Amino acid sequence: MTPGEIPQELLDILDRAAGKTHSREGVVAQTLAEILTAYDRIGADGAAGGRRPVTATRKGTRQYNADAAAVHTAGVTTAAAVVDGIGNSPEIAACSLLLAEVAARVGARRGSLVGILAAAELVADRDAAAVEPDAVAVLAVAVPEHTGVAWVGDCRAWGWDGATLTQWTTDHTVGQQLRVNGAPLDLAEAHDNWIRTSLGRAVVATVYQVTIPSDALVLLTSDGVHDALTRDELATLVRAHGDDPQVMADAIVAAVVEDDDGYRDDATVVVIPAREDAS
Repeated sequence: MTPGEIPQELLDILDRAAGKTHSREGVVAQTLAEILTAYDRIGADGAAGGRRPVTATRKGTRQYNADAAAVHTAGVTTAAAVVDGIGNSPEIAACSLLLAEVAARVGARRGSLVGILAAAELVADRDAAAVEPDAVAVLAVAVPEHTGVAWVGDCRAWGWDGATLTQWTTDHTVGQQLRVNGAPLDLAEAHDNWIRTSLGRAVVATVYQVTIPSDALVLLTSDGVHDALTRDELATLVRAHGDDPQVMADAIVAAVVEDDDGYRDDATVVVIPAREDAS
């Protein structure tokens, strides 16, 4: 790209924005987020050992896509975030985009914990009976040596070593807490949508962290993906498209189908390839 030249990818984003008529605030936020992500993607080659993340998202059956993903690169560090807004409105959709951008941009410079907490400050209201808007999130920060992950809520991080898909995060839900304490499976499943932690009430003690080896492909998912697809189904898609991360991400969100009641949640994926020179 020569100085003064506008990449076609950015022109396409502006063309799409010009054709949208709903929620001016939502359109502006989404367009800015897409432009920022595109610029990061254009300049991300070579970062973190060639670990260029890709994203895919698909609106569910509700009116707005309350999921969001963002990627940002700073030097050899690349950060990627998935945010799942709680509720469904143009304001929540716009807020999710902003939260993802803040998490990724701060995370690339200050690490995954600080990135999550920076996003949390945008919606923090720890004394309120109900925080609105609010969201759950997972943030992965990839450097050549490893990928650091921080999360609140039930977005997940997975690792693929070429043979096995491992879930590296634990859902912050009442259902998961019941499982850990030996409750019956049907009782736990009935409480899987009860979130125990969110960005609106996040503090250092409620943000969990884990480190994934750099030789593993990292997959971030919103619950619209992993509530609809089993681990084996996810693993099959990762295995089938391991040589093309973007095709993999697109295939995963496309595989989510409506449930028996005709409902399909928003589905969002980030794929961070394994380090190119990892042995």
